[in-house]
Amino acid sequence: MKRTGVVTLTYGDRVHLLGPVLDELECLQDIFTVVVVCNGITSEAMKLLKSRAEGSDKIELLDMGFNSGSAKGFKDGMVEVEKHSVDYIWLLDDDNLPASDALHILQEEYTKLAPRYPGKPFCLLSYRPDRSRYRSAVLQGDPQAVIGPYNSFLGFHWKQKLQKALGYELEEQTSDGGIRMGQVLVAPYGGMFFHKELLREIGYPREEFFLYGDDHDFSYRITQAGGAIILLLDSVIHDLEVSFHLDKSASRKRISSRFFKTESRNAIYYSARNSIVFEQNFVNRPFEYLVNKYIYLWALGLAMLWRFRHLWKFPIILKAVKDSKSFNAG
Repeated sequence: MKRTGVVTLTYGDRVHLLGPVLDELECLQDIFTVVVVCNGITSEAMKLLKSRAEGSDKIELLDMGFNSGSAKGFKDGMVEVEKHSVDYIWLLDDDNLPASDALHILQEEYTKLAPRYPGKPFCLLSYRPDRSRYRSAVLQGDPQAVIGPYNSFLGFHWKQKLQKALGYELEEQTSDGGIRMGQVLVAPYGGMFFHKELLREIGYPREEFFLYGDDHDFSYRITQAGGAIILLLDSVIHDLEVSFHLDKSASRKRISSRFFKTESRNAIYYSARNSIVFEQNFVNRPFEYLVNKYIYLWALGLAMLWRFRHLWKFPIILKAVKDSKSFNAG
């Protein structure tokens, strides 16, 4: 038996999503403990979870008392799960419903693949079908594809947009050609599977990220240290809720952006600030980066002026741009 501890984080009132996930996890023999980080949940949700935990020998609640953000929440959850006699840690979002064989596939492949990276940090990643960019990166054999080209600003690069406009955009592969796994540059928390010793090598999530981008910063340390993140297309996790930045229903308008898809000030600010902080790892032509930055901000400002009800968001984004410059200075 490979003793595996799960860390998942929930907030607000999302028991209707977390419930099916806990049902599946409790059925898996190799799951030794499930640490549920309660990140500012409602009193009714806490009441339901406490009742659930009292009737389970696996579920442990870690009540943060307030919404501490995903970075601190997952960090404290990892510290807590390490107190148990587990060998492996599996990170899941509260709406990540694993297929019945997802964990078994992770365990089997970890045993086979880990020896290829002696002395290097190593992690596996389950596949979430709504994140098609990850699958494309594996099929293309391009780990960088999960975050886009160098010198992009908030995911925007003028060359990429021009190629798309001219019809030169690389078509997404529909056939996997027998490819079932491949390396990716970064990973979301949801689906990461690793030996607990990985945390001795790369550390924990950085609390100052608060939320958004902290998972990329955390996982990128594996790549930076010469290790590997391997995505397994056969270890499937289904997202019960689509994240705002992946919601395609809001992208059908001619003028669109991730910032049109949410009304949350925190989501807008931290998504922008942290993305800018992280993308500095991939700037090798500062002038090209500045060109992308000013084209994007100019176009976004006009788009929000055109769709006036979103204009209040633009000053928040500008503040995020400004604050990103002093992020590493504290």
